[in-house]
Amino acid sequence: MKKISLRFYQPGDELVLFEDYTGDAHSSRFLAREVHQTIDETRCMLLKLSTEDSFRRYEKSVYIIQESNTGKPLGLITLVSFNESVELHFGICKTCRLQGIASLAVGCAVSYIFNELKCKSILCFPDRDNEGARRVLEVCGFQCFGEIDQFYKAPQISGELRTVLKFGLQV
Repeated sequence: MKKISLRFYQPGDELVLFEDYTGDAHSSRFLAREVHQTIDETRCMLLKLSTEDSFRRYEKSVYIIQESNTGKPLGLITLVSFNESVELHFGICKTCRLQGIASLAVGCAVSYIFNELKCKSILCFPDRDNEGARRVLEVCGFQCFGEIDQFYKAPQISGELRTVLKFGLQV
């Protein structure tokens, strides 16, 4: 199994991430945004939200999931301030799926949120049909507290409001 870590953006990350995640329609299907059409869209998002002060400035921060030995980007973790909690989002590059990377990355993010950000709870709202995300959250100790209907739109799936599962984890 690969060793992974989380870090902020480094120039060049956008190339891999655009090709294998942010610009890939299948990889982005459960996201509440359109697929990135250019590498520059991915670069601009990372320049704004993947910095040491982005969480403080925007109450949102994007972390690169990297292979520890090579620094190669494997996906993204996004943290969003949500009342007294942190909302967690994660996505893995299409070439890195089904290798346990998402579970490792979520585990790293959980440690960071509880130990560094000193938050007491983490929330995650995966689409009801996103079985992979549900499995990762269960493996990482999150509990499902039910569904929320008409929570968000996933433009790659339909224009309809989608149902999510409400997962949580507390210290």
